Amino acid sequence: MDEKFKLKILLYHGVTSVKSKGIENISKKHLDIQIFEKQMRYLNKYCSVLSIDEVVNLYSKKKKKTGEYFVVTFDDGFKNNFTNAFPILQKYKIPAIFYISTGMINSKNLFWVDQIECCINNSKKKKFTININKSNYTFNLNNINNKAKALFTIKKICKTLSKEKKDDVITSLKEKLKIEPNVSFSKNYEILNWSDIRKMNKSKLIKFGAHTINHEILSYLSPKEMKKQISLSIHKLSKELGEKVIHFSYPEGQKDHFDSSVIKHLKAKGIVCSPSAISGVNDNNDDLFRLKRIMVGFDNMPFPK
Repeated sequence: MDEKFKLKILLYHGVTSVKSKGIENISKKHLDIQIFEKQMRYLNKYCSVLSIDEVVNLYSKKKKKTGEYFVVTFDDGFKNNFTNAFPILQKYKIPAIFYISTGMINSKNLFWVDQIECCINNSKKKKFTININKSNYTFNLNNINNKAKALFTIKKICKTLSKEKKDDVITSLKEKLKIEPNVSFSKNYEILNWSDIRKMNKSKLIKFGAHTINHEILSYLSPKEMKKQISLSIHKLSKELGEKVIHFSYPEGQKDHFDSSVIKHLKAKGIVCSPSAISGVNDNNDDLFRLKRIMVGFDNMPFPK
């Protein structure tokens, strides 16, 4: 029997020093800065941490290595990646890759999942009814638990909808709750700018990959729109960095959120690796376009040791 290596790819989104209010960051998408530093210190002291390019080399070798390896990845492109995570990664000499949604950079817009959270968290309404995909849903917003229930329910449904239907839900939500979500509601929502990204990219520890233009679920798009989201995000990132971009990650990244046609187009655009967000540990038999990741802290997912 062939010996196998274990590859644990850690998936982060944000690293926060902000004290959240209400249901903001209730899923712990933004990990507390002290916890993140503790984890990076542990990786530095006890673990073999690979860059994403070393992962590609690991899988390309005819004779596979054995052992256990870790990789640090970030999705989306939040400002706190630069202000909080980057200095810690440098301090402990941890390589990392940041997958960014290029259309969000330099903007004050919120990712669509954060728009839902922002509306529900900050509305003064105590109750509302919304039509989603021809069904009416009524939610109470009179306490944190009910707000959390509304958030999780609407997010879960939206992750099954086409772009058009999902956008309609968010538009309706803004109208119903009388909130226009923007970064002024919390520093956790702030997005990177291109100057931040170029400064990070100068470090030998840091790589960047594309993550579509505005975080749309690729398998729910028309073939034309899917190719646009991939091609333009890669082109924009390559232009801003002044180098060829060969890495990508799928927004949302569950098994229904990407397919063989998405992978085929990524390969055509020169992408060599695109991990999913499906939870799990990888070994020699996995594919560079279907690698699993561990979403540390998110919904209390433990740090794997």
